[in-house]
Amino acid sequence: MTEVLLAAKPIGGWTTEDLDRMPVSNIRYELTDGALTVSPSTSNLHQSLVVRLATRLEALAPSDIAVAVAVEIRFARQLTRIPDLMLVRSDEPGRHWFAPAEVIVAVEIEHRATTSRTGRPSRRSTPSSTSRTTGGSNPTPSA
Repeated sequence: MTEVLLAAKPIGGWTTEDLDRMPVSNIRYELTDGALTVSPSTSNLHQSLVVRLATRLEALAPSDIAVAVAVEIRFARQLTRIPDLMLVRSDEPGRHWFAPAEVIVAVEIEHRATTSRTGRPSRRSTPSSTSRTTGGSNPTPSA
């Protein structure tokens, strides 16, 4: 297992550039308004459901649509999400993130880590329309 050591939160919060400098690992790091969130590992049942759905979607999708599993969506420099899987328009294999405009549908299999005790999606799992980094008006990440 790769151990990742994180420094103190940068002034102004974490950005996608900070994520790009982290060592490659199987750990899911997401940003919410510059705050870093580390997702817990998923269960075997969760992984099995993702694989079964991805396999089915891959068989049904037209050739110009790709299935991406656990790949990042960059809403803004300080707002990212990593859904369990998504359908994307891309002819570039091996990418590690997509802009929202490239995503056709994103799927998150709900479990205790992504759902609050009330059964509603948690703040961690869903970017809100009031997020200060998206403002609801910038569909692609800033360079």
